Amino acid sequence: MSVNNSLPNETQGNKQYDDYRVSPNNIYSAEPDVYDVTGFTSKFCQTLGTLTDVQVTSLVNGFIGKADERIRRWLGVPITVRKEGHEFFNNSVIQLGPEREDPFEMFGSYDVSDKTVEIYAIYYNEYRTKIPYPKDWDQFTEPATVGLWGNTGSRTTFSSLILYTNCVLADIGKNVVISEGTSQVVIGPLISYDDSTKTWIVGGITNITTIPIPPSYINLVIQGGIGKASLSIVPTIDTTTTITGDTTNFKCGKGSLKVVVSDTYGGSIYFPKNKNFNRRIYPWFYCGFYFMTDTPTANFQFRMVRSTGSYYYGNFTASSVGGALANTWIPIMLSIRRFQFANVYGEGAQPDFNWILTPTQYIEITADRPCTFWVDNFSFNDGFFATYPEGTISWCMPEWYPSGRITVTYSFDPYLLSIPPALLEASSKLAGVLLIDWAIGKRQMAIAFEQLSDTLAESPDKVTLENTRRRLETEAYSALETLGYKSYEGIG
Repeated sequence: MSVNNSLPNETQGNKQYDDYRVSPNNIYSAEPDVYDVTGFTSKFCQTLGTLTDVQVTSLVNGFIGKADERIRRWLGVPITVRKEGHEFFNNSVIQLGPEREDPFEMFGSYDVSDKTVEIYAIYYNEYRTKIPYPKDWDQFTEPATVGLWGNTGSRTTFSSLILYTNCVLADIGKNVVISEGTSQVVIGPLISYDDSTKTWIVGGITNITTIPIPPSYINLVIQGGIGKASLSIVPTIDTTTTITGDTTNFKCGKGSLKVVVSDTYGGSIYFPKNKNFNRRIYPWFYCGFYFMTDTPTANFQFRMVRSTGSYYYGNFTASSVGGALANTWIPIMLSIRRFQFANVYGEGAQPDFNWILTPTQYIEITADRPCTFWVDNFSFNDGFFATYPEGTISWCMPEWYPSGRITVTYSFDPYLLSIPPALLEASSKLAGVLLIDWAIGKRQMAIAFEQLSDTLAESPDKVTLENTRRRLETEAYSALETLGYKSYEGIG
């Protein structure tokens, strides 16, 4: 078998590092770059280490990751910005970064848009606001959490509605309720009784096949009356609400949740699927998130539900937030202290629990009609919520017009979007150093435990490997120095 033992091509004419490269997942170089600077090939590494092609790729990418981490540490990336000042003045969203024009760069200039890594603290009028929940502002609405959400857009088809003989005419006008344990769904009022067909007419229809009811609800009662009923059930479930992760349309992190509601009566999603959130929302008084829909006129509701099914809720529509257009991201700000209460029937009543003292078991977002909507960047917070890597802070106190001064401590990575040539060179060469170290170790092991053979003879000699290693390490440091490494003027 022939293995390429040639040394790296020294006459590349700087073509390899001419242009800035778009950063894929914040990785400074790629596997082919490491092969270019070492002269190795995937086939050679497979032969030397007795590895598969996939294993070699994983090995080289691991070395690239280690090299990149070392470079970030040397350069001091991500860079921390401490207590940067901003002001809300009827603007609900502010962009991080220098707020004052500085043409002579007397105070330094930097661009953090789409490069923000983490927001550590937000101070409002010198008061440090509480850390949000979840702490990273986005944990519940990442594509990886799709499996943790449930939906109530499924419905069971009922073939008929049969009431017991103890129903009386006095029950007309009272609600028919589907129930299971303490959880109930109001179907509609009894309208009349058809003596010829012996059928009670509920809400103007003689069956309830079009009512969105969770499939496990099998009991029928007359709310506030003496009548009861049984149902003949056809075990057919139509999935009318779907949840997927969207890595194309998102505001924060790596993606958002996309929800498609196709039922005429709308649908909802809730978190967590097992309804065992079991967390007191206090001390947070606000919740905020970014929202987008193709139907701005649809009515939405955010709920905090307890174990019995009663809940506190806040209503919102996309069209009410600055006359939003379809498919446009808008910040939704809700004050929990202004939430209204609803019992298990969805009716207003005297609250039977205090959201400050009682754990919430799940949160729910409902839509009243067919639509598609996206949710991202959700958090319970202390009046503000942050978006990264975009680098914005959103006002989240709907009781007041946005006003006042905030200071923010955060970090950003200037190389999050694109990789300068020197950084690409340093990363590939440092990863090459680690790959050569691995090759030297493999070669030494073969010399110590195996006789010289054709396979070993095809490996580069140790002196050649060590010389290449030393050269790559030196050139990597030189490349980093062009970015300011080991100087007072650089970011490191």
